[in-house]
Amino acid sequence: TGPYHREIIRQHMTGQFLDLAVAATTSWAMIHNLDNSESVGPNSKKGLRLKQKGRVISVNENHARELLELHTVSPSAGYTQDDVVALSYIMAGWEHPWTKKREECNMVKFNQKLHEPGKHTVLGKTYKQRGISSKNKLLDVLADLAQHEHTRHFIAFKLCRHFITDQPTEAM
Repeated sequence: TGPYHREIIRQHMTGQFLDLAVAATTSWAMIHNLDNSESVGPNSKKGLRLKQKGRVISVNENHARELLELHTVSPSAGYTQDDVVALSYIMAGWEHPWTKKREECNMVKFNQKLHEPGKHTVLGKTYKQRGISSKNKLLDVLADLAQHEHTRHFIAFKLCRHFITDQPTEAM
């Protein structure tokens, strides 16, 4: 966690929350530790090829669930399992490729061939591709989550609990 805290959290602590959310969500530490590199959209180019070979294809929900539950809106926003799955589809394609030279800490990139195509609805809003790449869908979701009223309340509560008291009041 040392590099994650130094290179991601500290660099973005005093800036905009959206910048921190994007940096943390697309960081090697999150992509790796929450197995997002293993997510393959069932209808992605790679997913369709693997299904033809008889492989079971799915997305990993770990990263999407943590993003909603711990880093942004919290369960108080009333998100559903459908929201988690849709966000997992949006996040499919964000990976850190393994290389023979470096097994870990490789740069994160967006791989369109793994991404689940189409429109995806999270918390009642539908996200679609803009331009050539679908990576904007995650950036658009993050922008909305960063501005969400439940995120503001949840993050403020966590900061108050960390810096002031274990049981912050609404006024705090």
